[in-house]
Amino acid sequence: MQAPRSTTLRHLAVLVGISVVASYLGLTTHGLTNWQEAMRALVAREMHATQEWFLPTVHNTPYLAKPPMIYWAQLGLAKLTGTEPAIWQLRLTVALAGTASVILAYLAARSLASTPRGTGVPPVDAPTRDREEADNNHAARVAFWSAASLATGVLFVRSTRIGELDMLMVPFVIGAVWALAEAWRSGARTGKTHLRAIAAATACTACASLTKGPPALLAIAAGSYGAMLLSAAFSRDATQSATHRPAALAITSAVISVALIAPLIWLRASDVADLSTGVGLGLFCALAVGIAIAVARFITRPTRARTLLSAFMRTHPVLIIIAGLAPLWLWKQAVNARLDARSDIAAPEDFIATAAGNEAADNLRVLVLSSPLDNLEAASFGVGLGSVAAVVAIVWLIQDKPRLGTLGFVAIAWAVLGVALFSALGKGVGRYLTPVWPGIALLGGMWLAAGLRDLPWRRTLAIACSVAVAVLAVAQGAWYGLGRELRSPDRSPGALVRDLAQHTEPGFDHLIAIDMWHPAIDHAAGQLVEPYFLQGPETGFSFGRPEPASALVSRIQASGPVIALIRADRHPLLPEQTPRPIDALREAIPNVVATPIDSLPP
Repeated sequence: MQAPRSTTLRHLAVLVGISVVASYLGLTTHGLTNWQEAMRALVAREMHATQEWFLPTVHNTPYLAKPPMIYWAQLGLAKLTGTEPAIWQLRLTVALAGTASVILAYLAARSLASTPRGTGVPPVDAPTRDREEADNNHAARVAFWSAASLATGVLFVRSTRIGELDMLMVPFVIGAVWALAEAWRSGARTGKTHLRAIAAATACTACASLTKGPPALLAIAAGSYGAMLLSAAFSRDATQSATHRPAALAITSAVISVALIAPLIWLRASDVADLSTGVGLGLFCALAVGIAIAVARFITRPTRARTLLSAFMRTHPVLIIIAGLAPLWLWKQAVNARLDARSDIAAPEDFIATAAGNEAADNLRVLVLSSPLDNLEAASFGVGLGSVAAVVAIVWLIQDKPRLGTLGFVAIAWAVLGVALFSALGKGVGRYLTPVWPGIALLGGMWLAAGLRDLPWRRTLAIACSVAVAVLAVAQGAWYGLGRELRSPDRSPGALVRDLAQHTEPGFDHLIAIDMWHPAIDHAAGQLVEPYFLQGPETGFSFGRPEPASALVSRIQASGPVIALIRADRHPLLPEQTPRPIDALREAIPNVVATPIDSLPP
């Protein structure tokens, strides 16, 4: 029995309404503040001005840190509206991605929690019909509360409000995980490859990789192939005909655990400096034990390995990897062709390799001991109600040991393995977990649906969850739509530039920056606010390299007085003995007049 169309439409209407309240009110009331957000807006505007769709640039300097999907989305919206890309197009891009993610999370959970078509006994009697109707209602509850938790998640909503590209990859990740789970389930049932599901997974993986590259593929692998691995290793169905050998399993697990933990401690024990890093090392050791147990279960029972291999063969992981890497390779070829045509870049291959190396060095951090605790902290509130329910769900799974279907393994793998992988390979930044939020929401939605079905106080739980979702939606919509601007109207660098325009002559040719560069300043000024780095560190762009104080003196002698934006304190990457930028500037140019920003006349 399939879900009534009216129930699905009603649920989707409510979810879209929640998303509108939380993510769309006052999209542009607050200016560009976040550095990454300002960079996306600045690059898209320059690509529009030059009509260049493949080579992102910042003031004619190639910017290859990220793939182009976020820029394409802004350019597409600008073309539809007949305007140039601005803050509105950027914010609308991520808000639409957030709504698409909520809808896809609902549809995926509804599909994976339901009994597949063509299975089971036809409902020829009342008890069977009642059972299928109950299963269908349960699947609807799982889907709704998973999606509602996602739509109001604290860090999820934040990402829909700030033009970071992490949110743009989430609908593609959900689509790929959903399609691969359907292909896995269909293959196990029919023994055939579900070609349409594989095609959908391939397309979603390609789009995800063009949004953020390898991190998107990591999230897809955690939610799909991680679920297949967990199912083969721990599913009850896989062990019904197997001989139970606890001694062999325990010995093998212990040997592998020692083999993994010993080098981990040897390499990282010296990095333990406080409680946080000590807990991080302990969590990494726990992860190693979990890996050891999973591997041991495959070693001691070969039937599990055959089950996993069968699942992989019908979901074609090699094709999915190619689908993820090929678009990036093609884009880099297009970039390389454009760099070849530029006379100011001598070695395009080296330029691309350097950009990729810098990005990897900044984001790929293996076994950073503070990362697990930082990520667990973010996961504890990132999905709001879903985060709280996910913690309870883990306890519920351990205590009650409910029978897990496809959705159960997908949710556990997506949430637990996702956090583990990004902790082992990242630096513990909460926004990097954005593609993991749907998995945590699904895990929490599973418990909420079970509680609303089985608990004696289910009516109270339903009321509490409804109130929590409503409060989170309204509070976040009010904060991002109006409260943030009312409380901190000057927080955006664009507001500073607009204020300066009221006190100076038209144009910004006389405006410079010292020991700082922020893309939001250039975006508001509509041009490069030339930076002078007297102390550093440099930005990595051709217009942000350290220059001697004499260069600034020569500029003033040639063009007259300037207004300079200068850091109040030294850059945190500089040594502590480094003087404040204003003191260094006064030593180089004795006649400097310094006025704090908050002392400007109204």
